[in-house]
Amino acid sequence: CKEVGPDDPIDGIKARDWASYVGPSSIYYMMQFFRMQETRRIAVISFSAFFLGPFYFFYRKMWKEGLLTAILTIVLSIPTFIEIISVFNPSLLGAMPLGWLPAAVNVCAVASWALNIILGLFAVSWYRREAKKNIDRIYADYPDGEARTDALLQKGGTNLLAALLYFGSLALEGGLSSAQESLLVLFGQKMTHALRSEMSRKLTR
Repeated sequence: CKEVGPDDPIDGIKARDWASYVGPSSIYYMMQFFRMQETRRIAVISFSAFFLGPFYFFYRKMWKEGLLTAILTIVLSIPTFIEIISVFNPSLLGAMPLGWLPAAVNVCAVASWALNIILGLFAVSWYRREAKKNIDRIYADYPDGEARTDALLQKGGTNLLAALLYFGSLALEGGLSSAQESLLVLFGQKMTHALRSEMSRKLTR
């Protein structure tokens, strides 16, 4: 593999400017970007994107991609959520027909895996495209020097807080759902016990 110097271009951008923009793991990303430039390939395996999904995009400040992926993830989980409700508290669903639910759960599970595979294969390429677009804008706005480097560091890098907030919101949602289900089960058990006790008293009179 050819050694890349600080001033050598990758997609028309100096390697040192890529490093300033990317921040953490810059060596890995520059290596991948250089290989993609040389081979014209756009598919690169990223286990981070495969397993973490929206977290990956929020961490890399790709807000639109992160939001879209989060929405898709939530939508694909709706049938499973409805299935859980139908088991623990079917009265909440009223007269909703549920014949479609098993098929929907299976389809969404397959679609969720397909989404993860797509993210795992193309997230790095999407990041490369987004980063290049932002760096080109910075090149146009700032001359070569400290001002450009400062702009690259500010615009690029990572945002751990946004990623943690996303994970925190998922954990909070999961915790509240679990608490709600536990309360519903407990309420149902108490109601069942009360009805049995009342029926027992009536039968012994």
